[in-house]
Amino acid sequence: MRLAYIYQEGTNIKKANIYQSYSMVKAFGQRIKVDWYRGYSKMKWDHPQSNVNQIRVINPGLQKFEKWSRLIFCFNVCILLHLRPPTSIFTRDFAFIYFYSKIPQWARVKAPIIFESHKIYSEVSDKVTPIQESKAYSVVHNFVAVSEGIKEDLQHYFDVEENRIAVLPNGIDTYPLDAMKQRNPGEINYVYAGSYGTWKGVDVIVAAAKILQSFPVHHALKIHIYIIGVSSNDLNTHRLDNITVIPSLDKKDLYKFYAKMDVGLVPTLNRMEGTKYTSPIKLFEYAYAGLEILASDIPSIRELESKGLHINFFNVGDPQSLAEQMATLPTKKEDAIKNNQNLVHNYTWQNRADQIFTALQA
Repeated sequence: MRLAYIYQEGTNIKKANIYQSYSMVKAFGQRIKVDWYRGYSKMKWDHPQSNVNQIRVINPGLQKFEKWSRLIFCFNVCILLHLRPPTSIFTRDFAFIYFYSKIPQWARVKAPIIFESHKIYSEVSDKVTPIQESKAYSVVHNFVAVSEGIKEDLQHYFDVEENRIAVLPNGIDTYPLDAMKQRNPGEINYVYAGSYGTWKGVDVIVAAAKILQSFPVHHALKIHIYIIGVSSNDLNTHRLDNITVIPSLDKKDLYKFYAKMDVGLVPTLNRMEGTKYTSPIKLFEYAYAGLEILASDIPSIRELESKGLHINFFNVGDPQSLAEQMATLPTKKEDAIKNNQNLVHNYTWQNRADQIFTALQA
């Protein structure tokens, strides 16, 4: 069995979607042979495997020539697929399936396509129309949706049959955790580890930090917030001594840092991509690392709570609500933390790949 994994990444290879693709390829490679068709930027492969063949496809790069780059990438991939015929194709690259839907039948390889859907493109982007999205999905045999919201909208907008959609949230890689938490008993440390975006809600954290400075002291603990992976240029944190902004960390260093933290923050806003379509890796990371979780009260997060994860909520997009929760949130709910740690092992990349592999064999 040979799987073609197709995804043209952008130039920023530290972004979360690159990490997700890298992790899925690594997990697939534990079970089957994988041809990994990707962009031409260099990427260090920390886990070389004989089962994974990394194919860097020539293209101009997405930075300046996006449309031409995607066209050239897809054209070259289609040629290479004929030279190395796969048993199945797995992709999260919408441009590829749209291109594939436009070429004649004889130019396609005889392999089913599984599309990993992270959003409904015509709902969140003005670059894609519903007609174009419907055309792209005409070549897809089965879907892997990262949230129930995506599944619902695939059915609602595009009449995709329910039995063609598997809901599998994004996963995590597991790392050895420090046996002893390195926490200061006189402090409570909050952490946000992720990117900055219009629907990520990082500005809500900054606004809450300003409010916390004027709060009366509710307890003897000192509250401090750490924001990891966001440029300080994006945040107005001057004159805030209760926030520290830290550059991106690799996963091993990030988990070492989590050992010093008490609570992980997920401040996602109530906008289409965040409300229905996101599958926050950071939430699984916090749970795995043994942190309490404080998150926006939105459907995509409630969906994870319904699966058994213990999550504390604040009013979405409301800095006052977040500040009040941060000032009064009880910590060290050991039973809840252990429950989360046990449950999150169901959401490893390897377990996710195994479920897809089983479906491929069915």
